[in-house]
Amino acid sequence: MINRRITHIKDPTAKEVSATLDSILLNYDNRLRPDIGKKPLYVQSDVFITGFGPVDDQKREFTVDMFLRQKWKDPRLAYQSVMSKSGDLSNVMINRIWTPDAFFRNGKKSVNHNMTLPNRLLRINATGDILYASRLTIRANCPMTVTNFPMDVHTCNLTYGSYGYTIEDVIFNWTTKIGRKKLSEWIKKNCTFSNLHLKIYFKSCKDHQFGKYSVLIISFHLKRHLGYFIVQTYLPCMLIVILSQVSFWVNKEATPARMVFGVMTVLSLTTLSISERRSIPNVSYLTAMDWFIVTCFTYCFAALIEFASVNYFTVIRPRALIQQLEVNGNDSDSGLDSDGNYQPSTNGVRRRFASSKMSNSDGGSASKSRPGSILSRIRGGSGSSFWTQLANNHIDRVSRVMFPLTFFLFNVVYWFAYLSVSERVLPRTISLGINYKFLILNSLTFYSVPNPDPVTLRSHLFQILISASYLKALDESVLNLFDASVK
Repeated sequence: MINRRITHIKDPTAKEVSATLDSILLNYDNRLRPDIGKKPLYVQSDVFITGFGPVDDQKREFTVDMFLRQKWKDPRLAYQSVMSKSGDLSNVMINRIWTPDAFFRNGKKSVNHNMTLPNRLLRINATGDILYASRLTIRANCPMTVTNFPMDVHTCNLTYGSYGYTIEDVIFNWTTKIGRKKLSEWIKKNCTFSNLHLKIYFKSCKDHQFGKYSVLIISFHLKRHLGYFIVQTYLPCMLIVILSQVSFWVNKEATPARMVFGVMTVLSLTTLSISERRSIPNVSYLTAMDWFIVTCFTYCFAALIEFASVNYFTVIRPRALIQQLEVNGNDSDSGLDSDGNYQPSTNGVRRRFASSKMSNSDGGSASKSRPGSILSRIRGGSGSSFWTQLANNHIDRVSRVMFPLTFFLFNVVYWFAYLSVSERVLPRTISLGINYKFLILNSLTFYSVPNPDPVTLRSHLFQILISASYLKALDESVLNLFDASVK
C-alpha cells in the first residue's frame, strides 16, 4: 500500500519526503516518549502573546491569546535527506507522533483555534529536533484581594506544565531569556489597556504540592490606572463634599436652601457608592475607595447635622420661649426683664411683664411690649444664654474653617498612605531575590498566615514562591532551607 502510494508521486523531492516519513513512522510507537527509561526529556517552551485581556474583577479571571511553541528532540524521527532545512509538515502528522501532555493548571477554559484549519505547526529536521506550535486562547483564574482598590496590585500567574509526566520523565524549560525580553518589549509597545499597567515575568519551578512536576509560570503584574477612577469617583466625591460645605455660607434662617444642600449631597453620595460597588467583586470588607466614600458621606452628613444644630439654637428654641410667654400672658408668673432676660417667678407672687419703665414725668403711658424685639433679644441679645450665642456666632464660623481643613488633611493622609503602599507592594511581589530565608521568615506577616505550625507553613511555601516573579529555578534546597529556618 505504501509503495503503491509512493509510485504515483512524480516529483522526486516529494517522493523522497514521503518515503522518509513512511520509513520513520513504520515502527514508531507514539505511546512512548523519546529516550524512555534512559533520561528525562527536556522540552524547551516559548510563548508569543498576541493579546491580553479582558481582566474580569467580578469573576477574578483573565484572558490571554498567544502562540505556544515547544521544542524537543526525538531520535526516533531522525532521518537522512537531501533537504538542507527542516521540513514543515501538515498538522495531521501531530497525531502520529508523541507530543508533550502540556496543560494550563489554573486554566478555566482553553480554546484551540481551528479556522480555517487547526492553527498548528509541526516541523521536523534531520536530527530529530521537533518544533510544535499552536495558537491558544486561555481563560485562567487569578485570585485577587481588592483591599487597596483602586491602588491595588495583582499578580496573575499562568501556570503551565505536564499533566502526567513527573520530572523524572519530562522537564519543561524556557527557551531563552532574550526571547522573553523581546516579548516584554513587544507587549509594552503594542498592548494598551484602558485602566491597567502590565508587566510580564517568566520563571520555572517544581511543583512539590502535587508531586514532582516541572512547572513553567508566566506572571502578569497588573496595576490600575488611577486617572479613570479619579474622574469617575474621587473627583465627584470631593466636589459633593465641597458643595455640602457651601451651606455654611448660606443664611442660617434660609432653612429650605440649607436643607437642599444637605439632603441632595447625601443622596448623591449614596448613588455614587452603589454604582462604584458594581465595578469590583462582592467582598465582605471595605476597599480603599469605600473608605474614601464613607468619609465623604460622613462630612456631608455632619454638615446636615451642623445646620440642624444652628437651626435649633437660633429658630426653634427662641420660638418656643415666645410661645411660652404668649401662653402665660401678662399675668404669667414669669417673663422678661427690660434687658430681655428670662425671669421666673419668685415666692409664688405673680408679676406683670412690662416691656419698658415709665419714662416721662407727665405721667406718660407705658410702652407696649413688641414680640419682634423680644425675639431678637432672645436670639442675640447681650444677655442670651451661652448656647444661643454659640449658635449665633461660632458654629457656622468654626465650620467654615474646620470642615475644609480637616477634609484637606484627610486627603493628604489618604493618598500618601495608599500610594506608598502600592509602590511598596509591587517590588515585593515581583522580586524574590536570593535571600530565601528572609522571605520565609517574613511570610507570616506579609501573607497573613494565621499562627501556622511548621507543617502548615511549609505547605504554603510553594504558593509563596510561585507568586514571586524571579527568573530562577526553585529546587529542593529552598524547602530544606525552610525546614532549617522554622526550627
